[in-house]
Amino acid sequence: MKIDGTMKGAKWIWYELHEFDLVNSWMHARRTFDLGTVPKTALVHVTADSNYRLYVNGEHVHRGPARGFQRSWPYDTVDIAPYLRKGKNVIAALVHCLGIGTFGYYHEGNAGFLLWGKIGDEDVSTNKAWKVRAAPGFIRTMTRVSLELNFQEIFEGRYDDGTWPTADYDDKEWKEPFCRSFGCMPWPKLEARGIPSLKEEIVLPQRLVSEAQGKCKEAYDVPTNIVRMYREERKRWARTRAKLTIENGWARLQVPPTGEDRFRTYCIDFGKEVVGSLELDVTGSKGNEIVDTLVCEAVDKLAPIFQPITVAGRLSFGNRLYLREGRTRHEQFDHWGQRYLVIVVRDSQTALDLRLRLHWVGYPLDVKATFRSSDKRLDRIYDMCVWSQQCCMLDSYIDCPWREQAQ
Repeated sequence: MKIDGTMKGAKWIWYELHEFDLVNSWMHARRTFDLGTVPKTALVHVTADSNYRLYVNGEHVHRGPARGFQRSWPYDTVDIAPYLRKGKNVIAALVHCLGIGTFGYYHEGNAGFLLWGKIGDEDVSTNKAWKVRAAPGFIRTMTRVSLELNFQEIFEGRYDDGTWPTADYDDKEWKEPFCRSFGCMPWPKLEARGIPSLKEEIVLPQRLVSEAQGKCKEAYDVPTNIVRMYREERKRWARTRAKLTIENGWARLQVPPTGEDRFRTYCIDFGKEVVGSLELDVTGSKGNEIVDTLVCEAVDKLAPIFQPITVAGRLSFGNRLYLREGRTRHEQFDHWGQRYLVIVVRDSQTALDLRLRLHWVGYPLDVKATFRSSDKRLDRIYDMCVWSQQCCMLDSYIDCPWREQAQ
C-alpha cells in the first residue's frame, strides 16, 4: 500500500510497553478536537490487534478489523461525518488484545491501535496527542468460552459509568500512549478490508420460556468459570408468571428481589438462531448485584440444555456483569451464536428493571433467489437453510455460529 502524509504521522499506540502482560488485555483510547464547521465527508482508517470498537461523541460507529495475518494486517475505512458536530468532538476506541492464539486469530506477541485521517484541517491520527488508559472494569483472569474462541467476560460496572467515549468526559488522569511507528513489526504492511463491513441491527427476544430460583453456590461471587458454577447449582425450572414486554427497541423484564446469596434465573427464547452481542440496561440497583448471561441452543421441556464442559469444545459461553449503584448499561464485546439466553440475577435486595437487546451481526448478504412450493414443509426447510447460511457468514465463513470461528 502507498503511504501518504497522514499515515506517516500515525503511530501504533498502547497503554504500556506493547510486549508486556497482554493476555485478555483492554485499552481505552480517545482524542478530542474542535470543529468550526462539520465536513460532508470525514474518512478515517482504523485497525487494531486484536479487535476494536470505535465511538464518535459517545455513539458506536464500527467494530473490526476483519480477520487476517499480521504480515498484511486489515484495516477499515469509516466515514464518521454523520457523528460529528460543531465545537468539541471526540473519537474514542475500546481495544481488546486476546494475547493468545484462537481458531480465528494468530497472536504474534504484540498489541496496538492505529487510526489515521484528517477531518477538515485537523489531523486525528493516533500519536501522543491521544490519551489512553488500561480499560477499568474488565476482570482478565477468566476461562475461555471454548477451545476455539475467546474469554468469558466479567465486567465490574462500578469502575466505569460508560461516559468515557463522550466529548465532555474528564480525561486529565489519562496518560500519553506508548507509540511505535507506522510499518513496524509485526505489521509491516496493511491492506484494506477485502469484504464489506458487517451489517448490524437490533434483534429482540420473542418470549420467556421458564424461570427458576435457589441458593447460590459457595464462592459464587468470585468464579473462574460462569458456566461451570451455573451447572453445579440446583434448579427446578417452572413456567413463569413474569412478563417480557417490548418497548422503545428493548425487551423489558421486572426482576423481584432474590435475597442475599440467592438467585433468580430466566430462560428467554429469540425464536431462532441469532448471532450478536447482548446489551443490558439495568436500573434500581443498590450496587454490586450480579447479572450472569449464558447462551445455549435447546431446551428440555422447560430447562435450558448445557453440555458438560468436559466434552466436545469445552463450551462455556457465559458472561457476568456486576452492577453499579442506580443504573448500569453495558454491551458485551464479542458476538456469539445462540437461540436461548439464560439470565441469572444474584444477590439483589431490591427489584430490578432489566432491559435487554441483541446487536445482531452478519455479512450483508443480498438474497435474490426465492423458493416456494405446494409443500409448506419444503418452504420451511428452504427458509431455514437461507437463515443458516446467513448466520454462518461473518468476516469469514464459519462452520457454526455457536461453537467455532475457524480462519
